Amino acid sequence: MADYHHNMNAVNFNKWLREKLIPNLNEPSVIVMDNASYHSIIVNKAPTSQNRKNDIREWLTLNNILFEDYHRKAELRCFVNRNTPGPVYEADELLKENGHEVLRLPPYHCDLNAIELIWSLAKRSDK
Repeated sequence: MADYHHNMNAVNFNKWLREKLIPNLNEPSVIVMDNASYHSIIVNKAPTSQNRKNDIREWLTLNNILFEDYHRKAELRCFVNRNTPGPVYEADELLKENGHEVLRLPPYHCDLNAIELIWSLAKRSDK
């Protein structure tokens, strides 16, 4: 049995959501998702201390957070830290725009993921 993980990335996953999953959901649904890297691309990622001062200013401006030109980089970072919402993921936004909700499984709890149980059964029966 082949493992699909090496073929999957965020572009392919979002394409699958748009072209395959969403068109086949006839009513608002709850999508249960783990935290695979291709499920977890962050939208509007907050800048870190590694970013340039101008990048931080740009992020603050895009997020309507007021600051003054004289603020130093460390002060700007404080504004970022105080105003950064929890992560917003591309896949979640795409599903939400189409009337669906996402329930994310906690990290390292594959025992809660039904597909992992199915894969386990399928791999055992393949032997």
